[in-house]
Amino acid sequence: MPDVTYGPKVYDKQGGDEIVVASGGKITEEPGGAILGRQALNADMADSGTAGSSFVVCPFAGTLVGLAAVNHVANTTTKTVLTAKIAGQAVTIPAWEIAVTQAAGVSSAVVPTAANTVAAGDVIEFISDGGSATAAQKTTFTATILRTS
Repeated sequence: MPDVTYGPKVYDKQGGDEIVVASGGKITEEPGGAILGRQALNADMADSGTAGSSFVVCPFAGTLVGLAAVNHVANTTTKTVLTAKIAGQAVTIPAWEIAVTQAAGVSSAVVPTAANTVAAGDVIEFISDGGSATAAQKTTFTATILRTS
């Protein structure tokens, strides 16, 4: 007689368009396998109020679908213009900046529109024009990648 109380911990939801991992379940990625989805990569810049760059290596291929910056100190002077590059090539993005009155902990985000394909091993560069005079303006940058491998 089958156990009617048994339920798998990983299963397809009825309709087949969702996979559920219940409490105690897990997904194991074996060598050569890949779980695709969005993944965030972060880099810190000690002072985005000074012109400079911060870098992170992307360990997988994909499409850059989001860029964000968050200050750890309030910006109180002029805006800081931000840009990004992948493997030395400029990413096409709308205007991206740390606003004149941007408070600590508030993010500034943009969605790249072109030149945003990333290969495994590519370096993503976050660039500040140093427009702000706020001293020691630590900034954390996030690149969101939609993985393709």
